[in-house]
Amino acid sequence: MRKRYSLLTIATVVAASAMSAQSPRVTQSVIDRIAKAAPAGKLLKSQPGKVATDLPTTLITETPEGTLYAGYYESATGYFPYDYGYYYENESDGNAIDLVQNGSKFYIKNPFSMNITNSWLEGDIKKADNAADPDTVLVQLPQRVGSYTYAYNIEVGITGYGTSYKLSDNQQARYTWDGTTLTKLGDQVVGETDSNGIWDGYGDHKMVATKQTDVPTALPESATITKMAFKATRTYLGTKVWEIRVGRDGNDVYLGDIAQDQDFWIKGTINGNKVEILPQYLGIDNVSHVHKYFEPLTVTSTYDPDWGEYEETATFLDKFEYDYDAATGRMTSKMKFTHNPGKNVPNTNNVYSDTEVNPYAAGATVPASPEITYLGAFDQELGYARLVFDVKPAAADGSSYLDPAKLYYKVFLEKDKPFTFTPAEYKQLTADMTEVPYTYGDYTDIFANDVSRSIRIYHEVSAFGVQTIYKGGDEAMSSPVVWYPAEPSGVDGIDAGKEVQSVTFTDLSGRQVSAPTAGFYVKTVRYTDGTVSSQKVVK
Repeated sequence: MRKRYSLLTIATVVAASAMSAQSPRVTQSVIDRIAKAAPAGKLLKSQPGKVATDLPTTLITETPEGTLYAGYYESATGYFPYDYGYYYENESDGNAIDLVQNGSKFYIKNPFSMNITNSWLEGDIKKADNAADPDTVLVQLPQRVGSYTYAYNIEVGITGYGTSYKLSDNQQARYTWDGTTLTKLGDQVVGETDSNGIWDGYGDHKMVATKQTDVPTALPESATITKMAFKATRTYLGTKVWEIRVGRDGNDVYLGDIAQDQDFWIKGTINGNKVEILPQYLGIDNVSHVHKYFEPLTVTSTYDPDWGEYEETATFLDKFEYDYDAATGRMTSKMKFTHNPGKNVPNTNNVYSDTEVNPYAAGATVPASPEITYLGAFDQELGYARLVFDVKPAAADGSSYLDPAKLYYKVFLEKDKPFTFTPAEYKQLTADMTEVPYTYGDYTDIFANDVSRSIRIYHEVSAFGVQTIYKGGDEAMSSPVVWYPAEPSGVDGIDAGKEVQSVTFTDLSGRQVSAPTAGFYVKTVRYTDGTVSSQKVVK
């Protein structure tokens, strides 16, 4: 059963990004039940008399000089906080930490397994009397580990639903070091506190870090690479499709970019109508600082009557298999896998299931129609209206996926007349653009997030349409124009039947500018019929 404790000495603490990659899942119902069961009004505090009177000011964030032992594989047992003032005792596995030895000095980076501080603890090496024995690393605490945080030796006691802790009388943390393995000694927690000695819940009482000997999977130079569409359902994230690289080297298949934010490769082997993938080391995730492994697994849910909830249990498997279509290269599987932090403890926080590897449509294909989700009215203060819609890189009949590099869309503000994005209004452009590439986004006027697009239009909009175009063969093929809220009858956009003669911009001092930059402007549109319209624009 999972260990759950309440830490009544601290208020709500937001866990670091590393926690989300390794910590057990906590449901809101569990937190509520623990909160109700905890003794009301009982606050157990640290002993203020043990706080150092002269806290250190040195914070080591740069890698010290000396011999660097990079990416050591760490397993630890310790604590981390969770919302509502509760914390877990947790066993973490596969953390990637760095060590440095420089003569009699020794340094440990990220000393708390569940909190990335990007700082170093400094210790002194005491040589063993017997050459066959490991040396001892003595770390004198407190030491500064953050802008407002310090590392202390802490003694923790569990009392019913709460905890008691105090800063230890002995502020010397001890480790053994034999040149390949660092091991923490003693039962005290090396924990993180504020300047008043108030523990925030992070800390470890066991830790072993050893040299990583596993070699990450790499793409051979002889492999040929094809871009394909990868579809997966992921824990908490739902079902999505994104582009990956697929390498082929004889009967070996390599899948890249499945993790999206990490340059990992997964190797499989074609065996008849199957692609078999064995557990393998992927490399270090430089965001969460953990060693990642490709691990096939099963996940089962079991009802826990003690807590009135279903608990997930994962078990590693020896092999993952895709059904393989040699004619198309398509791969499908109902099995599950994870990019697991470490190789010893299955993790259910990032499970991939119902995965597919699909080739892009080979030739001319009608693309799926856009889906319009929002029309934001023109905002006088901001100076623009907002169009939001989805463009999916898929065929209209759902039979295939489309190469994002060959997919475009057009925006219509008037019937039968595509809108042209000009450098005068859209400063990230260097030329007029009517067909917008699916892959384009400038984070200023045209925002791209997965399949969603959000576009600023710098005048009033009563209706708009979107059309997708796919150039997958010799012929460009288009979807119908999808309108919102309704298709105009004839050319009756914002200024129905009018032809623009000129567009000018004037700043607040009355000076005309050729192209507005940052600030407030008046946009004046003159039409061939002699009428004029003016609008305030904020750039």
